Amino acid sequence: MPYLPRIVDGEIRDRLRSSGAVLIDGPKACGKTATARQHVRSEQLLDADPGAAQKMQVDPRLLLQGESPLLLDEWQIYPGLWNYVR
Repeated sequence: MPYLPRIVDGEIRDRLRSSGAVLIDGPKACGKTATARQHVRSEQLLDADPGAAQKMQVDPRLLLQGESPLLLDEWQIYPGLWNYVR
């Protein structure tokens, strides 16, 4: 199904111009990932990456590799990662 633009898309664009990170919060399965994908150049799907836990233990910056802006999907699995994002 094609992506249907949302009102929040403009706000995300604006915030990415002035900030290094944007947190998209909302209920499960409401389209957060689909929306975020409209604004990123690369992504890390932390819930689907079997090596994510090991990367987090060795060097969390390994999870931040990718072209910016980078989508960190399901980042809350590794809450310590947010400190590296900031």
